[in-house]
Amino acid sequence: MFEAAGLGALEEAVYDLLLDTQVLSFEELSEARSEPADALTRALERLEASGLVTRNAGTPQRYAPTPPDLAIEALVLRRHGELEQLRAHAVGLARRYWSAADRTDESSVVQVVRGAEAVRQHTVQIQRAARREVVIVDRPPYAGGVPRFNEEEIVALDRGVTYRCIYDAARLAEPDTIADIFRYVESGELARTLTDPPVKLLVADAEVAILPLHLNEPSFHDCAIVRGSSVVAALTTCFEALWGRSVPLSGTVVVSPGAPGEADAEGSPSALERRIVRMLAAGVKDEAIARQLEVSSRTINRYMDRIMGKLGASTRFQAGLQAARHGWL
Repeated sequence: MFEAAGLGALEEAVYDLLLDTQVLSFEELSEARSEPADALTRALERLEASGLVTRNAGTPQRYAPTPPDLAIEALVLRRHGELEQLRAHAVGLARRYWSAADRTDESSVVQVVRGAEAVRQHTVQIQRAARREVVIVDRPPYAGGVPRFNEEEIVALDRGVTYRCIYDAARLAEPDTIADIFRYVESGELARTLTDPPVKLLVADAEVAILPLHLNEPSFHDCAIVRGSSVVAALTTCFEALWGRSVPLSGTVVVSPGAPGEADAEGSPSALERRIVRMLAAGVKDEAIARQLEVSSRTINRYMDRIMGKLGASTRFQAGLQAARHGWL
C-alpha cells in the first residue's frame, strides 16, 4: 500500500515491525530484518522524511512509529498537494507546447483523436486545464455510446470555473438524466435546453474546442480538437447563438413533495411548483417529471391543477404564458 505514497516494500515492512514493537534501535532492527545495513538506513531515512517514524534522543538511538491515523493522513494530504502542483505546471507546459506547434505547423490547429477512451481522456484534460469558462452543447452521440456523469465539471465548478450547458430536449425524458442535470445546476452550472441542437460541442476558455467528427452514429469514437484559431471563435459564436434560443433550466430548487415550507403566499409558486413549470417549459413530459420527483402521474396532474389555479389559466398553453409573465420562469 505504501507504493501510493512513493515508499517501497522495505519501508512498509519496517513500519509494520515498529507498530508491533513500538520502539527499536538500529541494531535490533538489523537483527529482526536480514537486510544490508545501508538499505535499512535508507529505509529509515525515507520513513523519517515521510513523517512515519521518529528518532528518540539517547544512546543508542531508537526509532518509534508515528500514529498511523495522523502520519498517513498528513502524507496523503502532502502527496495530493504535490500532484495539484504538477497539474498546474502541466497547464503551463501545454500552453508552451501548443504555442510552439501553432507557430511551426498550421495543420496542428486541428488534432484528430481516435478511440472512445482517448476521446474521454482528452475531454477530461481540457476541462482540467480550463481557467475561466466551459460551454457545452450536450446531445448524442456519446463516446462509447453511453453518457457518463461529468465528475470533472463538479471539480472545476468548485475551483471557480463557470459552466454553461445546453441539453438536447430529447435527453430530458431519459432515466436519471434530469437528476444528473440538477446535480450540475446545484453545483453552479447554468443550464438550458434546446430541441435538436445542430452540433455537439465543448469549448474551454474560448481557446480550445472538442467535437465529434460525425453526428449520425449511435456512438462516437473519433473527434476533432481545435485550438487557438478563428475556427474556435466561430464555434464559440455558434454556441452563443444557440444559448440565446434555449430555454433556461437553471435556478430550480430540489424539493421533495410535501416538504416543510412548501406552501408559499397565496398565488405565489412553491419551489416545487416552480421546478415543475420550468421542466414543462423545457419540454419534459409528465411521465419524466413524475419519475424525477418519484411520484405518480396522477400527482403531477394534481400539481398542474393547482398551478393553473394560481395562474388563473384554463389551458397549459395559457399557464405557460402567465408563468412567463409572472416571472416563474
